[in-house]
Amino acid sequence: MSTRAWKTIQSLPQPPHVRAKIQKWLCPSEYTAESGDYNKHLRSYCPNTGEWLRQSDQYFRWHDVGETALWVNGIPGSGKSVVAASLANDFDKHEHAVVLYFFFRYANVENRTLKQMIRDWLSQLLDHSTLLQARLKDLLERSMSHESVTFEDLWTPFVQAAVAFPKIYCVADALDEMEPGNDWILHRLTELGRQTPSTLKMLLTSRQSPHIEKVYKEPLVLSINLDRRLIDHDIATYIHYLLSDNLTMRLSND
Repeated sequence: MSTRAWKTIQSLPQPPHVRAKIQKWLCPSEYTAESGDYNKHLRSYCPNTGEWLRQSDQYFRWHDVGETALWVNGIPGSGKSVVAASLANDFDKHEHAVVLYFFFRYANVENRTLKQMIRDWLSQLLDHSTLLQARLKDLLERSMSHESVTFEDLWTPFVQAAVAFPKIYCVADALDEMEPGNDWILHRLTELGRQTPSTLKMLLTSRQSPHIEKVYKEPLVLSINLDRRLIDHDIATYIHYLLSDNLTMRLSND
């Protein structure tokens, strides 16, 4: 096939039945399910919390200036996953951008692997990119099975498609919960976030694990720590919200 013919194919959307076949081949997790991590953490978000984070210098340099990737870190229970879900939701609702997300969970065999992360991101991106549709259709037609396709087989077309967007957010939550032995992906994600930081915005979260802290040091990434002193106001707001909601329910039932 000539280069010109291949470029023409790349510019045309694949028919719905082909895209459905690709989606099935990708085997994504049920990331849109109400019981999934994204919706679970989004339901935990309390209005008027996290404003200090959005007003921070690091967030401005990441979101508005576009310097590099952003790493949100903190102790267990500090609200990192809620921050990830609420920001992803904000970007999806209020910006003309594609938003991709993945929540690592070590307790869930499906959601602790890098291959599942890239499968979910590709699934979320597929309908937005004719280039990606063509690349994955090519992989599918090579009779590459779900088991035999490698992370690199999927990563390459993902990057090719993602960097072509005028604005795209990639959210990877709880990097400390991915399966052990994959610290190299920490570098890979930040490299992608630094490649075109004004258009491809990488948001990463994790606990303050030594092996992650060693990699994610400024100026390689911008860092926001969910320090207890900073989130105390959010905790108070959340408690007030729960008490007010509970009182409203009691009064409505009387």
